[in-house]
Amino acid sequence: MPLGAGRGKSLHIEDVSASRYTPTGIHATLWDYWIELRNEADGPIPSYSQFRPSRLASILPSLALSDYIDRDTQKIRLIGGGHDSLWPPEAIGGNLFDFVDPAAAESRKQLYDQVITRPCACYFDETATTHVGRLIRYKGLFLPLLNSAGKPHTFIGAYDVLVEGYEMEEVSAEGIASREHKQVILINLLE
Repeated sequence: MPLGAGRGKSLHIEDVSASRYTPTGIHATLWDYWIELRNEADGPIPSYSQFRPSRLASILPSLALSDYIDRDTQKIRLIGGGHDSLWPPEAIGGNLFDFVDPAAAESRKQLYDQVITRPCACYFDETATTHVGRLIRYKGLFLPLLNSAGKPHTFIGAYDVLVEGYEMEEVSAEGIASREHKQVILINLLE
């Protein structure tokens, strides 16, 4: 399935069944907890009301929570402290798409559309470029949770940010100019 990858490119998305998905590191911690919640749920997607951040204490700095309002509005609820240098304080409560370049926003909207309608989880590996040309690599896994209306419109994610050769504060000061997906995997949650 083609998807906008940023910078005018198209990306092929890999589909994987949940039983064959084998995350590592912080993504495995989040995935295992989400599976526990799903096993306790009445359906294939757990409810946000089941979510307990204290159960993910070891990866809290890497977590983010957001709410889908509509296709153009993804409200940021929480960004873990490990990302303080990448996101301005006003991002909390703001629209995610106001803090990324237009191509990245459109690509991310397409991913959220897939996660909501299928439903599925999403793993991505992307490279961000600062305004002075430095590269940052992000690897993220985000999973849906049912909101109070019973829709999979709340997302919890764990994001691994790899910055080599310079300080994170430099990235924040330079700002992100663009993002490009290297890999996208949609994990089928309805098996």
